[in-house]
Amino acid sequence: MLANAALLTATLMVPNPLDAPPWPVAMKLRPPRFTFFLMLVAWSAFTLSPRLVLGSGLTVILSWSVGVGVVALRSETVLGFGLPDARSEALARYLDPRLVDVAAWASTVFTACPVTAIFATVVVPTRRLEHRGQGFKKGACNRESTLLGGGSRSEQ
Repeated sequence: MLANAALLTATLMVPNPLDAPPWPVAMKLRPPRFTFFLMLVAWSAFTLSPRLVLGSGLTVILSWSVGVGVVALRSETVLGFGLPDARSEALARYLDPRLVDVAAWASTVFTACPVTAIFATVVVPTRRLEHRGQGFKKGACNRESTLLGGGSRSEQ
C-alpha cells in the first residue's frame, strides 16, 4: 500500500517532461488530484480488513501530505490559505501559479478521514456476512452429502 501511495504521489507531483511550458511545480496541486488517493482506500476495502482500510487511509494521508509539503517548502512557492477576498491584490496572489493553498490541503485530509472511517465501518459487517456465508455453504454441502446417501459412518 505504501509503495502504491508513494508511486501515485510521485506520478502526480513530478512535472511531465513532455509538457512544453515549464509550469511551476505548485500548479500540480491545482486540479483535484486527491480523489485518486481515495481510490486506494476504496480498493483496500475489498480485503475485508478494517485495520488494512484504516492503515491505507493513514498511508494515503501521509503520502499526500509529504508530497504537498515538499512542494510547499520550495523556495519559489507562495503559501496561501483559502479563497481570496475582494481586493485585487488578493485575487492576483491566489491566481499566482506558484501558490500552494494550505486550506485545500487541509480539506483533502479532512475528507480522507471520514471516507476512510466509513469504508472501515462498512467492512466489519460485510466481513461477518461473508464468514456466515462460508459457514452456510459448508452446512449445505454436509446436508447434500447426507441426502445423496453418503451419510456418516455411524448411520451405515
